[in-house]
Amino acid sequence: MWRSAPRLPGGSVYDIDVGRLTIGIVLAMVAAGAGGDDGGMYLSGAPKLLTSHPTVSMRWENVTIHADRKWLTVRCDFDFVNHGKACLVRMGFPDDSEGAFNPGERGDPAPKHLESNLAGFRSYVDGRRVRTVLLHGDAGDGIVDWQVKTVRFGSGQERHIREEYYVPCGIEAAGGPGYSYIAYYVLSTGSTWHGPIGDVTVTVEIDPKSAPGRLVPLDRSNYDWSNHPRLGKGGEPLLWGGPCKPVLRGHTLVFHVRNLKPTPNDNVYVTYGFTKNT
Repeated sequence: MWRSAPRLPGGSVYDIDVGRLTIGIVLAMVAAGAGGDDGGMYLSGAPKLLTSHPTVSMRWENVTIHADRKWLTVRCDFDFVNHGKACLVRMGFPDDSEGAFNPGERGDPAPKHLESNLAGFRSYVDGRRVRTVLLHGDAGDGIVDWQVKTVRFGSGQERHIREEYYVPCGIEAAGGPGYSYIAYYVLSTGSTWHGPIGDVTVTVEIDPKSAPGRLVPLDRSNYDWSNHPRLGKGGEPLLWGGPCKPVLRGHTLVFHVRNLKPTPNDNVYVTYGFTKNT
Protein backbone atom coordinates (compact mmCIF):
# COMPACT_ATOMS: atom_id res chain seq x y z
CA MET A 1 0.00 0.00 0.00
CA TRP A 2 1.30 3.44 -0.92
CA ARG A 3 1.68 5.88 1.92
CA SER A 4 0.69 9.52 1.72
CA ALA A 5 3.28 12.23 2.30
CA PRO A 6 4.30 12.10 5.97
CA ARG A 7 3.71 14.96 8.34
CA LEU A 8 6.87 16.37 9.83
CA PRO A 9 7.29 18.00 13.25
CA GLY A 10 5.08 21.07 13.55
CA GLY A 11 2.41 19.56 11.31
CA SER A 12 3.95 20.72 8.04
CA VAL A 13 4.12 18.55 4.95
CA TYR A 14 7.33 18.64 2.93
CA ASP A 15 6.46 19.27 -0.70
CA ILE A 16 8.38 19.85 -3.89
CA ASP A 17 7.03 22.46 -6.29
CA VAL A 18 8.22 21.50 -9.75
CA GLY A 19 5.57 23.41 -11.64
CA ARG A 20 7.75 26.52 -11.87
CA LEU A 21 11.10 24.90 -12.55
CA THR A 22 13.01 26.65 -15.30
CA ILE A 23 15.38 24.21 -16.98
CA GLY A 24 18.02 25.56 -19.33
CA ILE A 25 20.85 23.06 -18.89
CA VAL A 26 21.49 19.58 -20.19
CA LEU A 27 21.63 17.84 -16.82
CA ALA A 28 20.86 19.05 -13.32
CA MET A 29 19.98 17.43 -10.04
CA VAL A 30 17.96 18.95 -7.19
CA ALA A 31 18.03 17.33 -3.70
CA ALA A 32 17.92 13.73 -4.81
CA GLY A 33 16.65 11.27 -2.25
CA ALA A 34 19.42 9.28 -0.63
CA GLY A 35 20.29 7.16 2.40
CA GLY A 36 22.39 4.03 2.18
CA ASP A 37 23.93 0.93 3.72
CA ASP A 38 24.92 0.87 7.37
CA GLY A 39 28.68 1.29 7.52
CA GLY A 40 31.18 0.07 10.11
CA MET A 41 32.90 2.92 11.98
CA TYR A 42 35.74 3.60 14.37
CA LEU A 43 34.42 3.38 17.94
CA SER A 44 35.71 6.80 19.00
CA GLY A 45 35.98 10.27 17.54
CA ALA A 46 33.94 11.87 14.79
CA PRO A 47 32.06 9.34 12.62
CA LYS A 48 34.52 7.86 10.15
CA LEU A 49 34.15 4.68 8.13
CA LEU A 50 36.45 1.71 8.55
CA THR A 51 38.23 0.29 5.55
CA SER A 52 37.08 -3.19 6.58
CA HIS A 53 35.74 -4.49 9.89
CA PRO A 54 38.02 -7.27 11.19
CA THR A 55 35.29 -9.77 12.16
CA VAL A 56 31.74 -8.59 11.36
CA SER A 57 30.36 -9.24 7.87
CA MET A 58 27.06 -8.42 6.17
CA ARG A 59 25.51 -11.72 5.09
CA TRP A 60 22.72 -10.12 3.08
CA GLU A 61 20.71 -6.97 2.58
CA ASN A 62 17.25 -6.30 1.19
CA VAL A 63 16.32 -2.70 0.41
CA THR A 64 12.85 -1.67 -0.80
CA ILE A 65 12.17 1.83 -2.14
CA HIS A 66 8.61 3.00 -2.89
CA ALA A 67 8.91 5.97 -5.27
CA ASP A 68 6.32 8.55 -6.29
CA ARG A 69 6.58 12.16 -7.42
CA LYS A 70 7.11 13.55 -3.93
CA TRP A 71 8.59 10.93 -1.64
CA LEU A 72 10.73 7.84 -1.41
CA THR A 73 9.62 5.47 1.35
CA VAL A 74 12.57 3.24 2.21
CA ARG A 75 12.98 0.07 4.26
CA CYS A 76 16.44 -1.49 4.64
CA ASP A 77 17.04 -4.93 6.17
CA PHE A 78 20.60 -6.05 6.93
CA ASP A 79 21.82 -9.35 8.37
CA PHE A 80 25.21 -9.29 10.12
CA VAL A 81 27.32 -12.03 11.71
CA ASN A 82 30.38 -11.78 13.94
CA HIS A 83 33.11 -14.29 13.06
CA GLY A 84 35.34 -13.38 16.01
CA LYS A 85 35.25 -12.62 19.72
CA ALA A 86 32.49 -10.59 21.37
CA CYS A 87 32.77 -6.92 20.45
CA LEU A 88 31.03 -3.57 20.26
CA VAL A 89 30.30 -2.31 16.74
CA ARG A 90 29.63 1.32 15.90
CA MET A 91 27.27 1.56 12.91
CA GLY A 92 26.53 4.67 10.87
CA PHE A 93 23.65 5.14 8.45
CA PRO A 94 24.13 7.99 5.92
CA ASP A 95 21.86 10.95 6.73
CA ASP A 96 22.32 12.67 3.41
CA SER A 97 20.46 13.98 0.36
CA GLU A 98 22.37 13.59 -2.88
CA GLY A 99 22.62 16.90 -4.69
CA ALA A 100 21.40 18.97 -1.75
CA PHE A 101 23.76 21.37 0.05
CA ASN A 102 24.64 20.29 3.57
CA PRO A 103 26.58 22.62 5.91
CA GLY A 104 30.04 21.18 6.38
CA GLU A 105 30.18 19.20 3.16
CA ARG A 106 33.32 21.08 2.18
CA GLY A 107 34.98 20.47 5.53
CA ASP A 108 33.36 23.47 7.25
CA PRO A 109 32.77 23.30 11.02
CA ALA A 110 29.66 21.39 12.08
CA PRO A 111 26.57 23.58 12.52
CA LYS A 112 25.44 24.14 16.11
CA HIS A 113 22.14 22.39 15.49
CA LEU A 114 21.96 19.36 13.17
CA GLU A 115 18.75 18.56 11.36
CA SER A 116 18.12 15.19 9.78
CA ASN A 117 17.63 14.92 6.03
CA LEU A 118 15.63 11.71 6.60
CA ALA A 119 12.04 12.15 7.75
CA GLY A 120 10.65 9.68 10.26
CA PHE A 121 13.93 7.78 10.61
CA ARG A 122 13.64 4.63 12.74
CA SER A 123 16.23 2.00 13.56
CA TYR A 124 15.70 -1.54 14.87
CA VAL A 125 18.03 -4.25 16.19
CA ASP A 126 16.53 -7.76 16.17
CA GLY A 127 13.05 -6.26 15.93
CA ARG A 128 13.47 -3.85 18.84
CA ARG A 129 13.52 -0.14 18.14
CA VAL A 130 16.76 1.55 19.24
CA ARG A 131 17.89 5.13 19.59
CA THR A 132 20.36 6.66 17.12
CA VAL A 133 22.35 9.86 17.46
CA LEU A 134 22.71 12.31 14.57
CA LEU A 135 26.41 13.17 14.34
CA HIS A 136 28.49 15.30 12.00
CA GLY A 137 31.34 13.45 10.27
CA ASP A 138 34.51 14.78 8.72
CA ALA A 139 33.06 14.47 5.18
CA GLY A 140 36.15 12.54 4.16
CA ASP A 141 33.90 9.62 3.24
CA GLY A 142 31.70 11.81 1.05
CA ILE A 143 28.91 11.66 3.68
CA VAL A 144 28.40 14.66 5.94
CA ASP A 145 26.01 13.48 8.66
CA TRP A 146 25.27 10.06 10.12
CA GLN A 147 22.64 8.28 12.21
CA VAL A 148 24.91 6.43 14.63
CA LYS A 149 24.33 3.57 17.07
CA THR A 150 26.50 1.00 18.86
CA VAL A 151 25.54 -2.68 18.70
CA ARG A 152 26.98 -5.47 20.84
CA PHE A 153 27.85 -8.74 19.11
CA GLY A 154 28.61 -11.95 20.94
CA SER A 155 31.09 -14.43 19.52
CA GLY A 156 29.49 -15.97 16.43
CA GLN A 157 26.31 -13.95 16.95
CA GLU A 158 24.02 -13.01 14.06
CA ARG A 159 22.03 -9.76 14.32
CA HIS A 160 19.31 -8.26 12.15
CA ILE A 161 19.22 -4.49 11.57
CA ARG A 162 16.34 -2.55 10.02
CA GLU A 163 16.29 1.13 9.02
CA GLU A 164 13.13 2.93 7.86
CA TYR A 165 12.70 6.49 6.64
CA TYR A 166 11.14 8.90 4.16
CA VAL A 167 13.12 11.26 1.96
CA PRO A 168 11.97 13.64 -0.79
CA CYS A 169 12.65 12.31 -4.27
CA GLY A 170 15.08 14.19 -6.46
CA ILE A 171 14.55 16.01 -9.74
CA GLU A 172 16.79 15.71 -12.78
CA ALA A 173 16.62 18.03 -15.76
CA ALA A 174 16.54 16.24 -19.10
CA GLY A 175 17.60 19.06 -21.35
CA GLY A 176 15.03 21.52 -22.65
CA PRO A 177 11.92 19.31 -22.88
CA GLY A 178 11.35 18.63 -19.18
CA TYR A 179 12.53 16.77 -16.10
CA SER A 180 12.42 13.38 -14.38
CA TYR A 181 12.25 12.23 -10.76
CA ILE A 182 15.11 10.42 -9.00
CA ALA A 183 15.42 7.54 -6.58
CA TYR A 184 18.96 7.23 -5.22
CA TYR A 185 20.50 4.82 -2.71
CA VAL A 186 24.11 4.49 -1.51
CA LEU A 187 25.47 0.93 -1.48
CA SER A 188 29.16 1.87 -1.25
CA THR A 189 29.10 2.44 2.54
CA GLY A 190 28.46 -1.32 2.85
CA SER A 191 32.02 -2.01 1.70
CA THR A 192 33.26 -1.34 5.25
CA TRP A 193 32.36 -4.81 6.57
CA HIS A 194 34.47 -7.95 6.64
CA GLY A 195 34.60 -9.40 3.13
CA PRO A 196 31.95 -8.84 0.45
CA ILE A 197 28.20 -8.56 1.07
CA GLY A 198 26.91 -12.08 0.48
CA ASP A 199 23.62 -11.20 -1.21
CA VAL A 200 22.26 -7.78 -2.26
CA THR A 201 18.71 -7.02 -3.40
CA VAL A 202 17.48 -3.48 -4.07
CA THR A 203 13.86 -3.16 -5.22
CA VAL A 204 12.52 0.13 -6.58
CA GLU A 205 8.72 0.14 -6.72
CA ILE A 206 7.46 3.05 -8.80
CA ASP A 207 3.96 4.38 -8.26
CA PRO A 208 2.09 3.69 -11.54
CA LYS A 209 0.43 7.10 -11.26
CA SER A 210 3.86 8.74 -11.20
CA ALA A 211 5.11 6.94 -14.32
CA PRO A 212 2.15 5.82 -16.43
CA GLY A 213 2.61 3.88 -19.64
CA ARG A 214 5.16 1.31 -20.74
CA LEU A 215 8.49 1.63 -18.94
CA VAL A 216 11.70 0.97 -20.84
CA PRO A 217 14.77 0.38 -18.62
CA LEU A 218 17.94 1.89 -20.09
CA ASP A 219 21.51 2.06 -18.78
CA ARG A 220 22.00 5.76 -18.04
CA SER A 221 25.76 5.53 -18.69
CA ASN A 222 25.08 4.75 -22.37
CA TYR A 223 21.95 6.82 -22.87
CA ASP A 224 21.73 9.39 -25.66
CA TRP A 225 20.38 12.45 -23.87
CA SER A 226 19.81 14.25 -27.18
CA ASN A 227 16.89 11.87 -27.88
CA HIS A 228 15.37 12.00 -24.41
CA PRO A 229 12.54 11.01 -23.96
CA ARG A 230 11.50 9.82 -27.43
CA LEU A 231 10.81 6.08 -27.28
CA GLY A 232 7.61 5.81 -29.26
CA LYS A 233 3.96 5.85 -28.27
CA GLY A 234 3.41 4.82 -24.67
CA GLY A 235 7.12 4.31 -23.98
CA GLU A 236 8.91 6.08 -21.16
CA PRO A 237 12.64 5.79 -20.33
CA LEU A 238 13.48 4.38 -16.93
CA LEU A 239 17.16 5.28 -16.65
CA TRP A 240 19.17 3.26 -14.18
CA GLY A 241 22.61 2.90 -12.69
CA GLY A 242 23.61 0.25 -10.16
CA PRO A 243 25.61 -2.87 -9.34
CA CYS A 244 24.09 -4.99 -12.14
CA LYS A 245 21.51 -4.94 -14.90
CA PRO A 246 18.11 -4.85 -13.19
CA VAL A 247 14.98 -6.84 -14.01
CA LEU A 248 11.76 -4.93 -14.68
CA ARG A 249 8.42 -6.44 -13.65
CA GLY A 250 5.59 -4.04 -14.37
CA HIS A 251 6.54 -0.91 -12.42
CA THR A 252 9.07 -2.69 -10.17
CA LEU A 253 12.80 -2.64 -10.89
CA VAL A 254 14.96 -5.23 -9.08
CA PHE A 255 18.76 -5.22 -8.71
CA HIS A 256 20.15 -8.52 -7.41
CA VAL A 257 23.81 -9.45 -7.08
CA ARG A 258 25.92 -11.76 -4.90
CA ASN A 259 29.32 -11.35 -3.24
CA LEU A 260 29.51 -7.60 -3.76
CA LYS A 261 32.20 -5.31 -2.36
CA PRO A 262 30.40 -2.13 -3.43
CA THR A 263 32.03 1.00 -4.83
CA PRO A 264 30.38 4.35 -5.64
CA ASN A 265 29.78 3.02 -9.17
CA ASP A 266 27.40 0.45 -7.64
CA ASN A 267 25.13 3.02 -6.00
CA VAL A 268 21.55 2.71 -7.22
CA TYR A 269 20.23 5.60 -9.31
CA VAL A 270 16.85 5.47 -11.07
CA THR A 271 15.05 8.26 -12.93
CA TYR A 272 11.34 7.97 -13.69
CA GLY A 273 8.17 9.96 -14.37
CA PHE A 274 9.36 12.18 -17.22
CA THR A 275 7.33 15.40 -17.19
CA LYS A 276 7.29 18.03 -19.90
CA ASN A 277 7.91 21.64 -19.03
CA THR A 278 4.80 23.82 -18.92
